[in-house]
Amino acid sequence: LAESEKKMHSTLRRLVGAAMTPAMVDASMPNLQEAAERRIQEALGKEGEVIAEEVCTAYTLDVAWRQILGLDLKEEEIPLFKEAMNTWISGFTSPRIILNIYPESSPSIKAKVYLEKKIIEKIEKLEKHGPDASTLSGMV
Repeated sequence: LAESEKKMHSTLRRLVGAAMTPAMVDASMPNLQEAAERRIQEALGKEGEVIAEEVCTAYTLDVAWRQILGLDLKEEEIPLFKEAMNTWISGFTSPRIILNIYPESSPSIKAKVYLEKKIIEKIEKLEKHGPDASTLSGMV
């Protein structure tokens, strides 16, 4: 990591560490177990081959938006969130982003803006209504 990134990384680690108290981890266990059971039931009900990578990816996304961020996504929003995450992540290796060639109009930056909007809305909700069981709540 570059020197400036090291400082930001340390700051973010402290912020996340403060939110990951033993009590917060204990409180998150039912949500994590529910997400795992939901994915297992989905896999058991699937006809044909079950691909472990797909099950694990779906579980990881559940944990990200439900537990870590604490988003209240409607069922129809979940595929949009998943697509935005995939698009944003794919931008990490995009020459257009790396070389800074009109990045603001790239799909990955548009996806990042969508994701940031969701997170900002959640932070505003936490500030207005108080904490919840999400990891993000412990950082606000």
